[in-house]
Amino acid sequence: TPPPRLTLPPTVALSAKARGKQPASASQRIVFAPAPEALVVIAFNTLGLRDHDDATRDEWAVAAEVLASADVLLLSEVPPAALRKRVPTLKAQLEAASGVTWSWLHSLPCTGGAVGGKVEHHVALAKAPLELAASQTLSSIGGCKLDYGLFTVRVEGHALACNGEVMDVVLSSLHMPPAKRASMRDRQLERLLTQYPQQADARLATPFGAHAAHEARRPFCAHALLGDFNRHPGELLTPEWRALIPRAAATSGGGGAYDNIVVSADTAERANCSWEVLRLDHYANARTGQKGISDHAPVQLTLKSIGSGGYAHRAR
Repeated sequence: TPPPRLTLPPTVALSAKARGKQPASASQRIVFAPAPEALVVIAFNTLGLRDHDDATRDEWAVAAEVLASADVLLLSEVPPAALRKRVPTLKAQLEAASGVTWSWLHSLPCTGGAVGGKVEHHVALAKAPLELAASQTLSSIGGCKLDYGLFTVRVEGHALACNGEVMDVVLSSLHMPPAKRASMRDRQLERLLTQYPQQADARLATPFGAHAAHEARRPFCAHALLGDFNRHPGELLTPEWRALIPRAAATSGGGGAYDNIVVSADTAERANCSWEVLRLDHYANARTGQKGISDHAPVQLTLKSIGSGGYAHRAR
């Protein structure tokens, strides 16, 4: 018995004949475009990047497997001693988990606290083929000292775009004063949010906003401030900014919404911006003696290209 013949509708058969090849099966036809290019950034207050016992060291090894899924890591509350051993160890763990090379930069030493005696660094790590093309440490802005500074990096090697037009990306890691110094915290944050758009030297001389980029004939630049705000920044935002993480999303062991991602308003209009809180199973708590890698949860920003173009998929 001869096998049954597949009879195509006339329009499909004619189209296939005109192309001079057989029509593709339904499973071979392309319906949706490839997933848009994405850039994943995780910011984490590391509580000193401690490895004071075997349990914490083991937890950091497990955490590195999750953190390695990011493209860029921004770490805060890293003491000077951790730069010599703990950061290289974490870098090696990230490379083992991801199978690719990571590069890293750190901020200048930054002081904070009521008497300004505590010294911390910010650390940025980038997964190849991404590069940290430029960086700077900002210790004050608009005449106002910033506790623990602002560490700003420009990321290259991605393919983010809006309607086919490539964009730059500038990320900043921050760590604001705690609630017991609320007035100083709010003053610093308010000054940062108002002055950053106005001071080119605060953002690596990149344009802020679509209009500024157009006037300078430069690519649009996505700007994001990430880290431990020690409050929800909503009430202090100017029209130039958007906070992505809502107040209902706790980011600390005590249930506070302290960590956040603030993007420029034009970034929210030209990229698909999404967020996630990577909640820990347990949080360090000095008062109760609970050990852990941090008393804060990492927060994750995902930027994706939108519109036509910008869909050059990069293998992860």
